[in-house]
Amino acid sequence: EKPSGETKVSEEDIQLALQAAGPLEGPVRVAVVEIVPGYPGYRPTSVSPEHLDAFRASLGGAADSVQAVTQMFLHQSADLPALRYAAARIGANSLFVFGRGRNTGTYFNNWSHLNWLILPVFVVPGKTVEVYAAAEGAFIDVATSRVRAVASAAVRLDSAITTASSSRRP
Repeated sequence: EKPSGETKVSEEDIQLALQAAGPLEGPVRVAVVEIVPGYPGYRPTSVSPEHLDAFRASLGGAADSVQAVTQMFLHQSADLPALRYAAARIGANSLFVFGRGRNTGTYFNNWSHLNWLILPVFVVPGKTVEVYAAAEGAFIDVATSRVRAVASAAVRLDSAITTASSSRRP
């Protein structure tokens, strides 16, 4: 046991749990729910048709049906029993719950004022824009609430803007 009183989970325990889960029976019908920041905490929301089509395409035919849980079946709280109940109401036996976020930063370069001295060539970046985006999701069996799979992705993009018009402070 850990000092805090929590039990330690070994690799054997994890393998036993995975083997006991077994495959999903019958056709796989997936319900998709997004978790977004709300007041207070987080709340579930229905997925847009564009995101649903992208998720459907990423499964590549592995599921018989993929559908969004409509907003009227979603409660304000993002607890697992309520989400499983909402997925069951639309006839799904699997639930994909995901959340995403992004952080954007713009940084000003003080040397960009030199762009006005170097006649038509603007070589000193005026601003640097950084975007960091991340998403995580869990594929859950509606009947047993077992987590079948977990997915995560992250990306960082940087862009230097070198035009003279960008040399003013944001």
